[in-house]
Amino acid sequence: MELKINKGVLENLLAKIYPIVPTKSTMPALSNILLEVESTDNKIYVSATDLETSATTIGTAEVLQEGAIALNGKDLYNIIRELPSDTLELKVENLLASIKCGKGKFTMAGMAKEEFPKLPEVKGKRKVTIPYEILQRAIGKTMFAASTSETSGVLGSGLLDLRQEEFRLVATDGHKLVLFKNPIKAGKIATLLVASKVWREVARLSSEVEIAFEENKIGFRSNDMIIVSRLIDGEFPPYEVVIPKDNDKMLLISKDELVLALRRAIVFTPDISKLVKFVIKSNTLSIEASSETGEAREELLCKYDAEELEIAYNGSYLLNILGKIETEQIKFLFKDPTSAAVITPTDSSEKEEDITYLLMPIRLE
Repeated sequence: MELKINKGVLENLLAKIYPIVPTKSTMPALSNILLEVESTDNKIYVSATDLETSATTIGTAEVLQEGAIALNGKDLYNIIRELPSDTLELKVENLLASIKCGKGKFTMAGMAKEEFPKLPEVKGKRKVTIPYEILQRAIGKTMFAASTSETSGVLGSGLLDLRQEEFRLVATDGHKLVLFKNPIKAGKIATLLVASKVWREVARLSSEVEIAFEENKIGFRSNDMIIVSRLIDGEFPPYEVVIPKDNDKMLLISKDELVLALRRAIVFTPDISKLVKFVIKSNTLSIEASSETGEAREELLCKYDAEELEIAYNGSYLLNILGKIETEQIKFLFKDPTSAAVITPTDSSEKEEDITYLLMPIRLE
């Protein structure tokens, strides 16, 4: 195996799939990254897997001799990104890879392709194509709401809900929930649970995305990357039932003013709960917080003409949500101090999308 490739191209290919490489594994082969080159189209394929998820990135190189080798992922990525921006030469003989770039030469012992885990494929006929801009936007707007706990199960995933006339992505950690809708004619009816780490990889795709799925696997393919993963087993919360339909108290407020006030108030919140209390009266929102180190109280102007309401939230969770909203004003819909608030942008019609944020309150003593 022998090739020449721009250092930046190889670094980019490695960066896309490196997060898949397990940091700890009882299988040494999983610590490797597989490099394959073909001379017919001068393509290089860079792959990694943790047995649950596999990813392959595709780039262009000057292939002098076809072949394949698996090299330690951490060492390979670290050395490539430290090389100068130049063309590098990679040559493999007897499973020993030599990398030349500028005046430097580095050698690495490798492993045969046959010892690297076989990469899975999705051969199912059920397929949907989604523009990558829409898919990236959906991931960016929703997946922050998924649980980050290692034992989170279905709450550490995102639900891909494909309908005849609509594409949906939903994520929740039990405290906050996000529903993204876009009127794409998917033509398929399916609900698929995909792990958060997979969605993070899918967000790296840079061209139209074809999604194929089988009973227990899903695959994402674009011009320069292929991702295959097992689907998550379990029952996702019934999100359509969870989102309240009878929140009749509406508050409109400037997003920037609210964000700044929350940032100031959160300084004086308990470390664990981050509790911030809202006291809402006619056209006035009072934000209150207190801890052992001090307290904060600030009034903001808003539009609100319902009965007085006191309700509390985790300030960090609320700031997470506000950071995803792009409009100048934000709409809150409340019911009572123990029911979830519905939070939405005031206008998303330009993008033909509908985003709903849900935040559970903290009970006040």
